Amino acid sequence: MHTMLTRGGLILSACLLASVSGQALAQTAFTEPSYDFGPINSFAVLNDPSHAGNTSTYAKQLSFSLDSASDVRLDLRYVWYSYRSLVTSGFYNESFKLYDSAHTLVGTGSLDSSFAGGYCTGEIRYQQCWANHGLTLATNLSAGNYSIEFSGTRDFGPYTPNLYFGVSKADAAAIDQYYKQITPAGAVPENSTITLMGLGLIGLLLTRRPSRQALDNTIQLSRSSK
Repeated sequence: MHTMLTRGGLILSACLLASVSGQALAQTAFTEPSYDFGPINSFAVLNDPSHAGNTSTYAKQLSFSLDSASDVRLDLRYVWYSYRSLVTSGFYNESFKLYDSAHTLVGTGSLDSSFAGGYCTGEIRYQQCWANHGLTLATNLSAGNYSIEFSGTRDFGPYTPNLYFGVSKADAAAIDQYYKQITPAGAVPENSTITLMGLGLIGLLLTRRPSRQALDNTIQLSRSSK
């Protein structure tokens, strides 16, 4: 009898473990809206204004394929905006990852130091700020199918920045054209000097939640590049 109960307990435990594992797998499945770039011969860019204008979680899956092994560059770019440190447009808790056809992680995007710069205008009480923000991943890929998965939580505010996603071969003859198309309208020029007006910047940074790093990182990188 004891043996039967022990076996029954083991079977029940195994069933529960399988159930929990199945739920965990279901929770990690990426089922967000998707976009297919198709085969990448040179480069491809998507300007996506589809995410919600109010605070919400946004996610996008973008697929592409390569006919041969290539050095590639993946990008996400947008312009972060803030008004009086209260109304903002941007994302925090960002995730920018690349997977192969077996959904094995290939790489994770990092802050793009080449797309930096920002400025503020107006007196402190009514200050408006703009800052470039980008994530990028450069890697060598074999021929095959791949997917980019991006997710993040929108800052509070009615302003919705267009998101620019792109994939380019590093040796593409039209790489300069790619950089032009992946750069959002209204982006701060790369050689722009940040004029954040001292106390205005300090006030802005102190009033933002610690988890919101987009502007902070952009400003730090811009200063270090001087």
